[in-house]
Amino acid sequence: MKKFFILSFLFLLPLVLGFVLLEKRLAKIPNSYNQKKTRIETKLKDIEFLVVGTSHTLYGVDPEQFSHKGFNLANISQTPYYDARLVEAYIGKLPKLKMVIIPMSYFTFYKQLHKGVEDWRVYFYYHYWNIPIPENSIFDFNKYSLFTIYSPYTVLGFAKQRFKNSGAPNYTEYGFEKKLTSTPINDGTGKDRVELLSKEYNDTNYNNGLADVEYLLKLLKTKNIIPVFITTPCYNTYYDNLNPTILNRNKIVIDSLCRKYGIQYFDHLKDSRFTIEDFADNDHLNFTGAQKFSKILDSEVVRPILK
Repeated sequence: MKKFFILSFLFLLPLVLGFVLLEKRLAKIPNSYNQKKTRIETKLKDIEFLVVGTSHTLYGVDPEQFSHKGFNLANISQTPYYDARLVEAYIGKLPKLKMVIIPMSYFTFYKQLHKGVEDWRVYFYYHYWNIPIPENSIFDFNKYSLFTIYSPYTVLGFAKQRFKNSGAPNYTEYGFEKKLTSTPINDGTGKDRVELLSKEYNDTNYNNGLADVEYLLKLLKTKNIIPVFITTPCYNTYYDNLNPTILNRNKIVIDSLCRKYGIQYFDHLKDSRFTIEDFADNDHLNFTGAQKFSKILDSEVVRPILK
């Protein structure tokens, strides 16, 4: 029996060490999460404002166009729960932080990342920032292994390229991602986009989303940091297809939050200064559109408030 255990140990040891090494290599594969973490932590002493939110701000707000130092902490499908926890993780490390720009999109109060089709993203927040996953079991192996998140097929592709892949090739030093690809902009694709976003709409998600926004606002107020609401520009093929009932509900709750917490709201959803040439798709600005919008935000929001 002793010999059996020794042989088993000698057999398993290389496998275990190989798996540990693989996990370490996977952790260093550049992606939007670890790239943001690495880059923001080299700029902590200078940052005066943060941008949070989803792809609307990820692709739409370029801190390098501003007169004050900022960083874009937004990410694809990032919900208010993660906005709040990211700010919470850094708020004590940012001595010059004065403002957080928070997007109010059509779907802000209705999406919960851990319940959506992109729920795999929650594990990257857990791995790189140790942000708890709502309603998650301690027996979820994805919390402990990047291999299971990426899938064997993806990992094999990484190995073939000697783990030099980059999942964040268009990221700038300040967290902004250049949207260089485009898709057709028309009423059909705009309607499809809205229908896709609307699949997760329910009252439970709404109540949780509102609570997450308020959690962030209370956190900022206790630190005397100014929260600002914005809505990024979208093309009419998108906003013409939005549900008026949901738009009205959003307006009521945003107005209520603005009164309760003394927040300014800058709504650029239908900003006529933006034309189809400024968009990569129905509801995302392209690279040049983002530069244009960022300069407007600097002129109309950041400079007047942080003067």
